[in-house]
Amino acid sequence: MASRVPAVGKTVLVRLYALLIMLVVVWTGYTAVSYLFRAVFRPVQVPRWFVEWRGHLDAKALREPDVPGVTGPAARAPLGHFHGVDRWFQPAPHSGCTVSGCHMPLPHTKSKALRAFANLHATFVDCMMCHETVTANPAPAMWVNIGTGRRQEPPPMLRLIRILEVDAMKIRREPASVQPDIDGLLEETVALLRGDPLLEYLHLEIHNAQPGSPVWIHAVDQLAEALPSYARGEYGAMIAPQASDIDRERAAAALAEQTKAYRAAAAGSPVRDELYQKIHAVVVPRPKGCLLCHGGRPARLDFESLGYSASRAASLHDAPIAALMQQVEEGRPFYLPGIGPAPGPTRP
Repeated sequence: MASRVPAVGKTVLVRLYALLIMLVVVWTGYTAVSYLFRAVFRPVQVPRWFVEWRGHLDAKALREPDVPGVTGPAARAPLGHFHGVDRWFQPAPHSGCTVSGCHMPLPHTKSKALRAFANLHATFVDCMMCHETVTANPAPAMWVNIGTGRRQEPPPMLRLIRILEVDAMKIRREPASVQPDIDGLLEETVALLRGDPLLEYLHLEIHNAQPGSPVWIHAVDQLAEALPSYARGEYGAMIAPQASDIDRERAAAALAEQTKAYRAAAAGSPVRDELYQKIHAVVVPRPKGCLLCHGGRPARLDFESLGYSASRAASLHDAPIAALMQQVEEGRPFYLPGIGPAPGPTRP
């Protein structure tokens, strides 16, 4: 009798263990199926405030002088850092083509393959720089301030990049002689970009450190490495056909009157058609392409005279991406540009 008690106890333990295992399997299966059902048929809606970006990128906002997300950083949701847009577009209130309401601030929309590259130039190149018939090479060009519409010097960012490249040895040997230029141009750049944290920090280091000291040298080296990544159009200025401020103001006033009359005329009327032809009399609808400036000989633009450093001008004159875009525009097959040295000859 005593020997049967341990056997019964062992059997009970085994059955309890089996029951526990079965319950775990059933619970795990139910949980998995329940989760799958909820995920497919009852998905959780992420709150709008959690995923939406708080900036506004519509056409109306692009024409206003101070808009969060356009002229300055916008408050964004916690997930916004995955698509962070710290600076995006500097609207040009003196561009007659866009202020008139006839064209969008980012006007190129037809070609999905090319519009991003074309609209990139719209942030720092006046429309008529590409869409006006010019026979001279290089074409007479100048920098025009976006805010005032008047001629200005090359943007401080470009002048600063040029100093950091051209005077690299002088910065090491005579740091005190270049300190005022670097400090002043960096201060202008920081003010133009409206508070970039990295450039603000580097300006603080360069402004307060002793020229030539390890802290100063490190900050200048970091600036020389980081600054080219900012040269993507946030210049506060545009490259425009060369003209006096008076001539530009007169042309802008005449264009404003013409576009006002055009919009007041009835759609499809002979008057509107005549005004359209008059407004676009000197406009080239489809420019000849990227290689006019980035590969043509002679090039349409003299980049060095516009303030670009010699190395930067050389890279702009012979940009492989421009040749690729030209092939895309013409419908020809293209090949990604090679990276590194060309391979040597191979034997058959």
